Amino acid sequence: MKRSKLVIGFVLAFFLLILLLQNTAPVQTRILSASFELPLALTLFAGVAAGFGLGWIACWARMRRRLAGSSGKPAAR
Repeated sequence: MKRSKLVIGFVLAFFLLILLLQNTAPVQTRILSASFELPLALTLFAGVAAGFGLGWIACWARMRRRLAGSSGKPAAR
């Protein structure tokens, strides 16, 4: 199972790399009221990185709650 996750991860990373390398044209990016002109690849990478980070934080929070619930002690704040 670990090997298949690793292979799938490498395949997805390879396709992400191809996607980023083929999309280098500048695009207008707006975040709230700020406006930037960035390469599309950087904008895509920022979106992927933000999604990965939020997923990691959600997984970490779930594991923390699960471990705190199994020990019978309240989670430290």
